[in-house]
Amino acid sequence: MRLIFLGTSDFAVPALRALHAAGHDIAAVVTAPPRPAGRGQRLQASPVDDAARRLGLAVLQPADPNDRDFVGQLRALSPDLG
Repeated sequence: MRLIFLGTSDFAVPALRALHAAGHDIAAVVTAPPRPAGRGQRLQASPVDDAARRLGLAVLQPADPNDRDFVGQLRALSPDLG
């Protein structure tokens, strides 16, 4: 099954790993862009971003997930499920 995975928090990481381990074709992972965190307000990637990159998956980080161009980009991936 060709999937687009959408998630950001630690809670979503086990599901991403399980789908990958099950052999699903994960066309892309959509997650929030890095945000300032900590005292130094350094940019920090989301847990899903880190996990997806470790798995070698394509990561998309739209500023606005409702943007027409971004939605078109997702449609072009021809997923079975998101």
